[in-house]
Parts: sequence; C-alpha cells; structure tokens
Amino acid sequence: MALATLRFIEKYPELYNEAFPLSIDLGPPDVPPQLPVKPPSIPAGVQKPFYGAGFFINNWYLRGHLQKIGCHEAIVLPSHVGRDWRRRQCPEPFIVPSILPCVPRDAFIYFVDEDSPPREVQKFLAHRDRILDIFSDIMQFTPQEAAFVRKNVRWYRHSYRDETLPPDICLDQASFEGGDFMLVG
Repeated sequence: MALATLRFIEKYPELYNEAFPLSIDLGPPDVPPQLPVKPPSIPAGVQKPFYGAGFFINNWYLRGHLQKIGCHEAIVLPSHVGRDWRRRQCPEPFIVPSILPCVPRDAFIYFVDEDSPPREVQKFLAHRDRILDIFSDIMQFTPQEAAFVRKNVRWYRHSYRDETLPPDICLDQASFEGGDFMLVG
C-alpha cells in the first residue's frame, strides 16, 4: 500500500471508512455489485482498497481446520481445495477460493474480487449457497461453522489498517459459545 494511502488512513480514518466501508452486502444475485469508487474528496495519491467477496477466519482457527483436512500451509489452501474438488468429480457450480493474510491475526478467504470477470462474479452471486456448501464440506466445517460462513460472506475491504475483527464477523472459537472445535496449538 502506498505511503500516501497509509498517511491518509492514519490522519482521516473516518473519511476513509466512509468512502470505503469495511463491508458491503452481496446484494441480489441478478444485480451487479455496487462497490465503492474513489470519491473526489479523497486525494489523488490515496489508493482505493481491494474488495473481495468472502469471509474472515482467525489464523489459529484456520490452522486447526487445515490440519483436519491434511493441508499444512494456508497459502496452499486454494490448491488443496481445488484438488479435493476434482477428486469429487468437480461438482458445479463451484469457484476455488483465494486467501489473503490480514493484519494482525486473521485471514481473508474470498471467492471473487472486484477484478474477477463479470461472468465469475455472476456465477458466485447466483450460486453462492451451493458454492459455500461445497467449500464447507471440503473444509470439514461443522453445520454451525458453515452457517456462520454463509451469514458472513460479504464484499469486504482488505487494507493495511484493518483492525482485529470481532468473533461475530471473523470465524473463531469465540464465535460459538461452548463450540466443539478445539484449537490445535
């Protein structure tokens, strides 16, 4: 992220958050997403943040699931999910997700982003429940975890200054009172 953008976020966080909200509803499947454009009130050197349609997950919580499915590094999760999907004879519709690390302790798993071809975005919006069901099955999510993911998939901003997210937004052990998933240390 450019230095001008970081300085602007530090000096004017409210203006930045107003121009580029942390999250935006996915909206109806037949309507193209209305993602923010850079308003004139934002100086020329300030970059628009990346937006992707997905959800946040705590790194330690993700690590526990990666171990359950035999994947050893978060960075290779897309390859692992793609292989598992092919072993299942490629049920459609499906989109292999991508993953981005977030500061300070979370990861962002997303299926499409603002630069994805419109056809892929439409596919995700029209079939998101089926895509999320297949992904949740591959990840061996419990029914509660899968429901949490479905509820929290939105267009999210990914930027350097994002705060640690609360457990009602970021999938974590604390997201479930008395959850049955144990963290692996």
